[in-house]
Amino acid sequence: MNTLVTLILVISSQGYWLGGTTATVTIQWPIDAPPPPPAELRWELRLGPTRVADGKADVPDARKTASVALAVPEVRTATQLHFIYRLIARHDGTPLAGGDIAVHIWPKSVLGDFTQRYAGRKVVLIDPQNSLQPTLSAAGIKAERVVDAANIALLKPDVLIIAPQALPASSYAQPDLAALARSGVQVAVFAQTAPRALAGFTAESGDAAGDLTWRIDHPLLHNLDAEALNHWVQQNRPYVQLPAGTAALEIGWQKPAVESDLPSPMRALLLTQTLGTGRIVLCQLPANDPSADGRSRQLLDNVLNFLLAPPEPTPAPQQRRTTVPATAPRERTIRLSPGDQP
Repeated sequence: MNTLVTLILVISSQGYWLGGTTATVTIQWPIDAPPPPPAELRWELRLGPTRVADGKADVPDARKTASVALAVPEVRTATQLHFIYRLIARHDGTPLAGGDIAVHIWPKSVLGDFTQRYAGRKVVLIDPQNSLQPTLSAAGIKAERVVDAANIALLKPDVLIIAPQALPASSYAQPDLAALARSGVQVAVFAQTAPRALAGFTAESGDAAGDLTWRIDHPLLHNLDAEALNHWVQQNRPYVQLPAGTAALEIGWQKPAVESDLPSPMRALLLTQTLGTGRIVLCQLPANDPSADGRSRQLLDNVLNFLLAPPEPTPAPQQRRTTVPATAPRERTIRLSPGDQP
């Protein structure tokens, strides 16, 4: 017997893991695929020739998924490992499928200790679901958490952080972020999908058509590369629409369909805007859990560091240095055909 099957691997955090946590890899079969025989999934996690971890998982039949729980090793710096697997028929040991998938691991220490650097700064956190405060507390930031976005100005923050999905849909129920920035507040807004407007910009969702471009050398993208960012952003991107000539610095955006030397409207996923003595950082990258996703933790560290730097005037669109467009995004749900045997 020499049966080969097609299977789908679903990787937690798209394979961008945080060291010292537990990650999962789940295997599934396409609906239209013939059912494979009962099998066993054998896997290894390797750093070059060195085996870091291994294990097995029982795969009873095609009507059920099989999941592998991985104890992600601690690392000192961002490291690429390989998840190597084989699907073996239980009754005769026939190899059914296999593959080698690169995974990326960040150290927990990527989120620094901000105890001293944020000492003396009043930090207000809008976080109704308490999704971000535990991570900020672990980083040494004492933030006053509020669940209502109204009347933030009365709290007189030095730094305002808005957790993912914390703002109401109506712009009338949101704080005036531009006015807060002009008064000297450093504002960071993480992914919001409910509002139709953010800080005076139109918020919208769009498909994944069109290449993304990133200012990889910007401090907000420190230790992140185009591949990691493109895997992160897939369908239904929650853009912020920037009108032509807007005084805001786009850091991640969709390449316009028509190139022009003149300023043109654009869809931005990450931007910063200096207003008065303050600034606004709008980040519409997906709101993954920074306690499990290495990219989210790195981005949070970048934002917290950036808010400490003195705001600089936003350059006019004509003065901005262009960057090379990043490659098109790729899914991290991986479909492997029989020809993909290792």
